[in-house]
Amino acid sequence: MKRAILTSIVALFSIVMFAQLNSGGKVFVTFKETEGEVNSNDTAAVKDLRGYLEDKTTLLIVDSADDADFIFILSVYQINMGNRKGKVDIMDNKSKNMIFESKWEKGTGSINYRWNHSLHAMSKVFKNQIFKAYPAIEKQE
Repeated sequence: MKRAILTSIVALFSIVMFAQLNSGGKVFVTFKETEGEVNSNDTAAVKDLRGYLEDKTTLLIVDSADDADFIFILSVYQINMGNRKGKVDIMDNKSKNMIFESKWEKGTGSINYRWNHSLHAMSKVFKNQIFKAYPAIEKQE
C-alpha cells in the first residue's frame, strides 16, 4: 500500500513539475499515421492544426522539434467520403513522456470549418478534451 501511494505521489509530482502546458509554451506539430486506415494528407493536416493553434491558442508554434517544449502528435484518418476521425496526443519533449492522450473525435465537413473534415475533428479534440485539461492555453476572445 505504501509503495502504491509513493508511486502515485512521485508520478503526480513529475507531472506537476515538468509537464505544464501553459500559455506561451513552444509546440512542434507532427503527424502519425494510423495503421490499417486511410490516413489524411499529413502535410495538409499538420498545416491545418498549426493554423488552428495560432488562431485559438496562446501557444507558440515552432518549426523544429529541437526548439519545442511539447510535441503535438496528430493522427487523422478517413472513415468515409464525408467523415474523418482525429486525435492529438501531447508529449513533453524533454522527458519524452506522453502527458496527454486524446480520444478519437469524428469530424464532418461544414461551412464553419471550410468543408475541412480533418479540421473539424481537430477542433472537437481541443474543445472537448484539451482545453478542459489545459484551460490556460485557450485564447480568450
